[in-house]
Amino acid sequence: MKDNAGISAMTFLFVVPILFVIVCFIIDFVIIYKAKDQLKDDLEYIVALYEEGNKARILSYSHEHNFKANYSKVEDGIKFTLIKEIELKTPVGKHILKSPYKIEVTKVAKIKLEE
Repeated sequence: MKDNAGISAMTFLFVVPILFVIVCFIIDFVIIYKAKDQLKDDLEYIVALYEEGNKARILSYSHEHNFKANYSKVEDGIKFTLIKEIELKTPVGKHILKSPYKIEVTKVAKIKLEE
């Protein structure tokens, strides 16, 4: 019988780093996905605050949750944009995706503008 120890060691040396990179991407992807999902919820809340005329609360809420909130008039109503920077946790994500990673969500709300 042949000794397969050398083949096993070589397989280990190739497979483990690839698995490590895949696991790191999965971890960072989950972090990005959860942050973007939360930012979408925050966007809906910001739109509701704007409709209520509570612009001061928009500013304080954006500072509490560490994102930038911008809104501007467009033809169809008001365009809301939220931007948040998140720190990635794995060295692979930090190197390839460049930490801090910027997430941006935008929505145009059909709000009647007061003249």
